[in-house]
Amino acid sequence: MLNRLAALFFIKTIKKDLESEKAYKTYKEIFKMKVKTTIIDINENYVDNSNNKSRAMWNLIKKKTTTGKNYEKSDSNLTANEMNEYFAAVGKLTAKQVKKTGISFQHYL
Repeated sequence: MLNRLAALFFIKTIKKDLESEKAYKTYKEIFKMKVKTTIIDINENYVDNSNNKSRAMWNLIKKKTTTGKNYEKSDSNLTANEMNEYFAAVGKLTAKQVKKTGISFQHYL
């Protein structure tokens, strides 16, 4: 696919016509989508084949946020452990804040 994209780019730069430009842009979008889906598939396989899926997922997140052009500096002081503790406790915290009613849960079943 990459060779074909390079060839279309070469043709576009030589011919300098609308048809070549359109063909290059169309194939470039197809190529980008293929790369994106391939990366998703690779990441899914990495997590699926990992013994520790949680750690594998955090490794992917760390890799995505600390390398390449997608790096965004965050001013947050939160650690991964603090985030895990928050999301693990959110159910209990929500249950404490919900007002109790006189209706039993069995009524809804």
